[in-house]
Amino acid sequence: MPLKKFWRRGLSKKGKSNHDNKSSTTDNDMGTPPIKKAPHDDMGTPPVIKAQNDNMGMPPLKKAPFDDTDSHSNTQTNVQQNKNKQAEMKLEKEVSTSLSCFNAQFLKFGTFDKQFSDLSRGNQCTCNCLVFLSLSTLNFDPNTLNLDYILHTGDKIYRKHVQELKCKGLFQNMLFNFDEIPVMIEIPEGHFTISKHEILLGIALKCKQLTGFLTLQEAIQSSLKISDKFLVMIGAICSSVNYYDGVYYFFDSHSHSKSTLNNAYEIFGQSILIGFKDLHDLLSYLYAYYTSLHIDLDSQFELLPVGISNKDTETVLNQQIKNYFKDQKLRNTNQSKIANQYVEYYGREYSVSNEKDDQPVVSKSQVIAKVPRFVYMKNYMQNRRKIKHSAKKN
Repeated sequence: MPLKKFWRRGLSKKGKSNHDNKSSTTDNDMGTPPIKKAPHDDMGTPPVIKAQNDNMGMPPLKKAPFDDTDSHSNTQTNVQQNKNKQAEMKLEKEVSTSLSCFNAQFLKFGTFDKQFSDLSRGNQCTCNCLVFLSLSTLNFDPNTLNLDYILHTGDKIYRKHVQELKCKGLFQNMLFNFDEIPVMIEIPEGHFTISKHEILLGIALKCKQLTGFLTLQEAIQSSLKISDKFLVMIGAICSSVNYYDGVYYFFDSHSHSKSTLNNAYEIFGQSILIGFKDLHDLLSYLYAYYTSLHIDLDSQFELLPVGISNKDTETVLNQQIKNYFKDQKLRNTNQSKIANQYVEYYGREYSVSNEKDDQPVVSKSQVIAKVPRFVYMKNYMQNRRKIKHSAKKN
């Protein structure tokens, strides 16, 4: 059926707009009511409600939500492990550099040096050194030596000794000099007695000839003639050296970086035990260490040789010596009794021994024990006098 021309005009005459014509259900240029279409469907069939994320009409499967927390945690763990490996490699490199730089034979660090109260921190170095030297008298093994234990034990001894000095009215300063350090320390390993020798004074490195002052090298050499253990103090720093099996083991409880020297920019320092085969290597390290502490090498030092003995060990030895002499006395008494019995029984017919042993010999088909010579002479002279006396009477 042909469309009417000018259909827009007809609608305008009736007072209707194009919009009204589309939305009306009765007025239609075809004379038929409009067909209501289902939304989103061109075929006139009811729409199918599709399940979300499923093209087959099946009910959707609930997927576990993606948790990026584990992934992030794993990433952080891997990053931290890489950092730890890099730190270990850097540490090994620094330690290797330090060993080769100072020609050290042994190197060991503690894990801290600043875990103490304000009362004792930085002041207990003398007591730390005494603990180290005392432990070195008990089957010294640098590989198994616990530096952290030395610091904790030294701190306890320091605080105890401070209280003792205060009670006696002898306390002068938080930092002990060699005249004030304890002469006996009690630790779980034993009771140790410290014997102080004469203090050696000197200048660490003399730039010109000064009479009456030793160099650090001369003082160490003189100290080793007295004892294989000594303390050295320069400025406010006290350290100790144990000469064992041809190695100079230097112990210091102050802050050290991985370069083995002091580093003011590092917050967490560590105590150190380092060993040198040659005295000149030890001296080179000491000069470098004191320089890193901003201590002038023309400063005065004090060196104290010490002898350390374990009281428990001395008690055992003394008891063993007493038991030995007691046994020897009892043995001599028994030997004298036996000799007298033989003399009375056999008369003069026995053998005489100049030897120390008492093994038996054969005399006149009889087994007679050897008699000490002084017993024989005594009895011989007594018998001889008896014979002479009886001869005179006759």
